[in-house]
Amino acid sequence: MSMKACSIVFIVEGSTEKYFFDLVLNNFNYKRNFPKIHFEIINIQGVGKFEARGVRKYECYLKKLKNKYGQEIPSYVYLCYDHDVFVRNAKPPFDFNKIKKKLETYPNTKKVEKVIAYDQIEDWFLLDLAGICKYLGISKTNKKVNGRSGTEKMINLFKKAGNKTYQKRQNLDGGKFIDSMDFKKITSQLTPFLQQLDDICKNHT
Repeated sequence: MSMKACSIVFIVEGSTEKYFFDLVLNNFNYKRNFPKIHFEIINIQGVGKFEARGVRKYECYLKKLKNKYGQEIPSYVYLCYDHDVFVRNAKPPFDFNKIKKKLETYPNTKKVEKVIAYDQIEDWFLLDLAGICKYLGISKTNKKVNGRSGTEKMINLFKKAGNKTYQKRQNLDGGKFIDSMDFKKITSQLTPFLQQLDDICKNHT
């Protein structure tokens, strides 16, 4: 069995994020251009579960990887989450530095970074408001969308469609919602992260 050069792991909040980051890898041709890289997206199903479930699932993943390739390979980890949970909660749901230290106890972990959506991943989606409105079958609004957060704005937009409901972290219509949007627009905030990802991949080819 051919040896993988390294592993890149995304630990994400929910199904929406899992689908989104899988699209990032596919739409920017990471899987095709870097076949020696093993990409993995771990869905922990809830931001408050990063420490317990995220670390546990990562450990299980490393064991499977070692069993598959017969030895440990370098692993780079990205924790992907919304920034708003650290603003609206008196007690943050997790401590990034604490989780980072735990993940770094595994000898093949080379780096642990974070990819933060400001303030929520829904704010990235709203960068293509026209695409959302087209998906919902409603006329594009030229006014400011009502809502205190990206999630509230999405909920209000979906209500205008009559029979549609927006649920955070749920992969709507099997991904058709995200597929309908201009991907370059909604990933415009990811340039520094994508550059970092490029560097890791190129260094392991």
